[in-house]
Amino acid sequence: MKEANELLPEASGVMYLVPKVFLETLLEKQNQMMEMLSQITGMNPKDMVGDYVSEEHARIMLGRKNTWFWMMRTKGLLSFTKVGRKTFYNKKELISLLDSNNRPAYRKEPNALRYKARN
Repeated sequence: MKEANELLPEASGVMYLVPKVFLETLLEKQNQMMEMLSQITGMNPKDMVGDYVSEEHARIMLGRKNTWFWMMRTKGLLSFTKVGRKTFYNKKELISLLDSNNRPAYRKEPNALRYKARN
């Protein structure tokens, strides 16, 4: 019989037996957490593949339309991956695009006539 560390190199050589009821409860809780996460973020796990998000989710995240994404792709400002008819974007690239368009906040001087001091 093979040792646990031969089957799974990252294992420390210790295996634990978990009752089936506990494992099922754990999986149920995990599914509930994934459902809550998808409700909070508006993101369906099907919209995400690894570090990539679908164009549909990217549209929701950025509040942009398909045409904007198409223009960004054709200008070479946003790389993408297509699988069949579905387009995916790397999350890090979307964040980088947001960061590159960051503008510093500024404040206009108040109008002296509008804000007269009361004596």
